[in-house]
Amino acid sequence: MSISATALLERYLVNDFEPDWCLATVVSKEGSSYRNPGAMMLVNPLGQASGMVSGGCLEMDVIQRSRQVLHDDNARFIEYDMIDEESLAAELGIGCRGKLGIYVQRIGQKLHRLMARMYAELDAGSTCYMVQQYNPEVEIQTGALYLLDEQSQVLMSTEAADALPSLELSQQYQSISNEAGYWSCTRMSPAINILLFGGGADARPLAKMAAILGWRVHVVDHRPAYASAKFFPDAYKIIRQAPADLGAFSARIDAAIVLTHNLKLDAASITWILSQAELPRYIGLLGPAERKFRVLENVTDVEHEFALQHIRGPVGVDVGGELPESIALSILADVHAALLNGTGERLYQQGTEKLLGLKSG
Repeated sequence: MSISATALLERYLVNDFEPDWCLATVVSKEGSSYRNPGAMMLVNPLGQASGMVSGGCLEMDVIQRSRQVLHDDNARFIEYDMIDEESLAAELGIGCRGKLGIYVQRIGQKLHRLMARMYAELDAGSTCYMVQQYNPEVEIQTGALYLLDEQSQVLMSTEAADALPSLELSQQYQSISNEAGYWSCTRMSPAINILLFGGGADARPLAKMAAILGWRVHVVDHRPAYASAKFFPDAYKIIRQAPADLGAFSARIDAAIVLTHNLKLDAASITWILSQAELPRYIGLLGPAERKFRVLENVTDVEHEFALQHIRGPVGVDVGGELPESIALSILADVHAALLNGTGERLYQQGTEKLLGLKSG
């Protein structure tokens, strides 16, 4: 997984606007590929890129195409056919078996404003939709980009929005064609917010790994020796308050991990988490199962069965290892699977079973 759209746009917008940047967006997909429609990559005038549109195989070629776009100011549609063994994609050594369509365009004033609006929506916790018009039959493009809200209302566009097709916004992404051309619609979700209750040594690699994914990490710990920016340079926010003193959280909480290494603080953290009007989709408690029951004995104002039902403890998946980095990997893998609808199964087993099934069938 590449970094979130929110994090990618944030990296771009912190720079003063320069017109000589390119936006590369995956707009179509057939068969197998590393990234899905909506994946974005930003390329600056020096050929430096942020984000990914493949597993690393296409990026250098896309950078070269971006330089062409900057040279003649013509947007381009590039199709990488990974099925045709004689194609450019085969020459690039791509291992997937599918087709990927990528739209590359220069970021002018209109597109810059649209991207800033998209970031503002995502930053506020709102879901929005990016709709790209394109033509797969030609290389030089003149399509427009649209930003929609969850009610299909156009928030902003680079061109007039009178030709948009009817869209099914419940889907993660979709490709549609009508008399006006081809359209790629992708749901853009806000960054994942993860709360870490406890700023000990094992929380530090967890915060760093989550930040690499573009997640927003909030560290909660009232102990000055723990909640320090020098230990959590990548944290989105450090909250120096005890759990009992926290008010309602302003942003949606996607995951909360409790690892204070203190029974009473753990219990106070669990009490606060379970008192929220909207519970996080993932609530984890560090430590063995026996310790979880000891923590729950100190939880107040919450039914014991309710707490057991919602708390994952021990937290994480069994990956082996006992160092803080291994623990962080274990926890983050489980959180990632839970939030992004992964199965947590070993992929090589899934792949082998599918191949054997195909062969036997």
